[in-house]
Amino acid sequence: MTPKRVTILGGGPAGLATAFQLTDPKYKGQFEVTIYQLGWRSGGHCESGRVAPEYWVNQNGTHYLFGCYNNALYLLNEAYKELDKQGDTSFTTFEDQLIQRPMIVLKQMWAGSWTNWAIHFPTNDTPIGTRPTPPSASHLFKLLLHTVIDQIGSEQFRRMTQRHGATRVATNGLEAALMAVAKQTYLLLNADSPRGSSVIGWLCQHLLEAALIVLRTAVWAMLGPWTLISLEATRMWILLDLGLTILIGLLSDGAVGPQMVPVLDDIDFQAWLAKHGAEKSTYTSAPVMLWYEALAAYQNGDTSKPECAAGASLLCLFQMVLDYKQCVSFQLRNEVGDSVVGPVCAALEYRGVKFEYFHRIWDLVPEG
Repeated sequence: MTPKRVTILGGGPAGLATAFQLTDPKYKGQFEVTIYQLGWRSGGHCESGRVAPEYWVNQNGTHYLFGCYNNALYLLNEAYKELDKQGDTSFTTFEDQLIQRPMIVLKQMWAGSWTNWAIHFPTNDTPIGTRPTPPSASHLFKLLLHTVIDQIGSEQFRRMTQRHGATRVATNGLEAALMAVAKQTYLLLNADSPRGSSVIGWLCQHLLEAALIVLRTAVWAMLGPWTLISLEATRMWILLDLGLTILIGLLSDGAVGPQMVPVLDDIDFQAWLAKHGAEKSTYTSAPVMLWYEALAAYQNGDTSKPECAAGASLLCLFQMVLDYKQCVSFQLRNEVGDSVVGPVCAALEYRGVKFEYFHRIWDLVPEG
């Protein structure tokens, strides 16, 4: 059978990924793929090169891969497998190209000056580069609840609250209450319908929501007064207020299911946090503002008019900081051109993909 001819315009990440998918061995050579590129480098905005005589990297900024970039990591791993099958070791290995970076540093205004807020994320043993499967909203809800439980049960929280006047009995009681909430939440989320199709299910959901609100109030009673004088207490409160408010909001809006994004995308993320009781110091905090600034999520660039859909924000943030594989982020050992674009292009050439550089497309004329 004669292969179908496929033309891909542009050798950026989307074009390369499309070519890689079409030349998957499972299609048994059904497609003859050609990529046309305007310039002489593939990669689009991820292109990079080296400038003589020092051969410094020339690109539009350093690039990291977050541990939740399941599709990108899967494609890259498959490309390195293709190179290995061909005996090509010029790009070393997939694992060698990824340097774990488990810390994210934010800038936080405190007492009239900027401070560095270093947040360390634990690594895990989840394999990277495997075939991605979309996580469910209930799974992400459980991950956040587990994270909040761990934080309240941590030695840091105990030490901080007791240093600021809370008794050990109060701290232990708060942890026990949260564990009871967690058990009921797992029962609810493991039911046939996360929202609960019966009166009992509806009642359980709203009792959980009420319990979490009480817990948030208890945490504020322990930490709130000290946020005016303690940077450590302020940061602990921001993270717990964020976590508890998100849990409360998802339960309140019935968004602990497949409809999380559509249900919540008609409201801005900051407005959604405020709606469900987050303190202003929380929804304008460094972690939240980093998200807006990274996306430039403002109407016409006006920072007084934030605009970022709550559903999409939650889905992305959940996966970035809770559901990552191995490490929250990876730095590329040799930057994106040498570590990603080059290996993928080489793998595509081994699969028979043709690259036509210095080609400008003036018109598209369909056959027939």
